[in-house]
Amino acid sequence: MPRLIAASAIALVLAAPTFAEDASAGLDAHVHGEAQLAAALDGQTLTVEFKSPLYNLTGFEHAPKTSMERTSIDNVLRTFNHNVVVQANRRAECEKTSTDVDISGRVAEYAAAWAEGWRSDTIPTEDDGHAHEADHDDHHEHDHEQEHAHHDHDDHHDHAEHDHGEHDHSDHKSGHTDLMATYVFECAEPDQLTDLNIAGIMGLYNRLETVNAVFISDDNQLAQTLNKRRAMLDIE
Repeated sequence: MPRLIAASAIALVLAAPTFAEDASAGLDAHVHGEAQLAAALDGQTLTVEFKSPLYNLTGFEHAPKTSMERTSIDNVLRTFNHNVVVQANRRAECEKTSTDVDISGRVAEYAAAWAEGWRSDTIPTEDDGHAHEADHDDHHEHDHEQEHAHHDHDDHHDHAEHDHGEHDHSDHKSGHTDLMATYVFECAEPDQLTDLNIAGIMGLYNRLETVNAVFISDDNQLAQTLNKRRAMLDIE
């Protein structure tokens, strides 16, 4: 439900031609250095979504292969799960009630296992899975050859090459890896909400340069481009 609210915010803001093109362009794009923020105020409920290429936060987007890469992803997950990533002004008296952090693509399984409490050094990565699948495929192919030894060698060679090509071009190899964080707040004084501040994460991640932000409420909708010098979404 929270993501539907934020999606509505994006759709309505983008539908209004009066807002800045720079802020609204590419909200669904995967661009290194850029991220997106969508916020919606519905009564006293404030829903905020933050989406960024994982590269902006770690410097890579593949499944972690080393202890250093595992630690890097662990730190990102801790930051977005436990720290105040988006901060509303105090007068609005907004209290966070829920947090949902996902990582897509080649790090999805690792992030899910981390969320379930696995120790990072015991989590199998997607690369580990491919190695296991490759061993399994080799074994299966060997059995297949024994069972069908009467088949022509060239036909078998062409069949193997075809299977290999399909594996190399699978979606998980070509897809991007993004972090999506959704936060829900209950605001005691929603009429006093004047700004949302993301200075903390802008200062923490050097590769994160700009954030395309949108906001919608019953009486307001806007789009702004935030950066390291201007890290506050001005709602008034």
